[in-house]
This record gives sequence, C-alpha cells and structure tokens, in this order.
Amino acid sequence: MSPRPNPLELIALYGLLAVMLVLVRKGRRDPAAKDLPKGQRVRPLVLEALDPILSVVVVGGLLVHELGRGWTHVAAALLGAAVGIPIGMARARVMFVRALVATRAVVLRRSGPEYALLGLLLALRAAEQPLSRITAGPATLALSALLGLALCESFVRAGGIIVRYRRAVAADEAGPPALIDEV
Repeated sequence: MSPRPNPLELIALYGLLAVMLVLVRKGRRDPAAKDLPKGQRVRPLVLEALDPILSVVVVGGLLVHELGRGWTHVAAALLGAAVGIPIGMARARVMFVRALVATRAVVLRRSGPEYALLGLLLALRAAEQPLSRITAGPATLALSALLGLALCESFVRAGGIIVRYRRAVAADEAGPPALIDEV
C-alpha cells in the first residue's frame, strides 16, 4: 500500500459521496418521509445499490493489500465474509419496512449496527496507512477478517433490501389476493 492515497480512488470516493448525498436529500424530500414514525427513513433504492460500492471504494485497497499477504489472510477474509452473510441477511430483514413503488424508494428502520459498521469502515480507512505497515501476526489476520465481514455484510444487506423491494413490487402488481368462498 502506498503512503499516499491513489488520486483515482479519491476522485471515485468524492464522486460517489456527492451522488449519495444528492440521493439522501431526495429521500428526505419524498412526501412519504413526512409521515414516518421516529427511527424510519425513506431511501431511494439506487442508494442501497451504491452502499456496497462505497464500502469497496473506502476499504477495497486495504483488503487487496491484506489478501496479498498469503493464504491465511485469504482464509481469514473468507471466514469474516462467512460471518457477514447471516449478519447482512438479518439486517436486511430488520431494516426493511416497505417499498414505495411510485418513487422507487424503500422505507428503512435506522439501527445502531448501521452506524457501527459505518464507523468501522471509516476507522479502517483512517488507519489504512499504519495498518498496511504491520508485517504479520494475529492483528493482520483480524484485520483481514474484519474487512471481509464488513464488505460481505454490505453486499448481502443491500441485496436483501433490493430483493424485498422487488417482492413487494411484484405483490403490489398482482393486486390483493382473491377471496375464495369455501364450500
């Protein structure tokens, strides 16, 4: 890992953050956002799709560096990813409230783990240079596992929310279930 951030990574990061900021503001301006209970918010569906990409931009370079250290780091990252899968599935299930088909948005519950994961990604990004200088040991294996967990959780959570949105759209298009008289 080079001591200076790659200019292309910075451009991608700032560009992605600008797009995401515009989308967050769009969600806040959605008329449905005014009537939501505390702890819920409207987010455009595309913002959910961009969330894992942001995770890759933020810590992808560090993960690549860690994976290059050897098979044990690859195994640690895969173990972290395996832990991230059920966490992402559970978070998608808990966070998803409903689909807003008219505006291609979703209503999500806010959660503490959401902010904790964001904090973890930012902390890893801030500590990228010092962490890349650690030569070996349990600390680098733990770092590989954390990176694998964070990235995999982000992709699985976003994918789960998108799948739930699509199911809600399909159910909405199908209309209400027909009543059948029992004989």
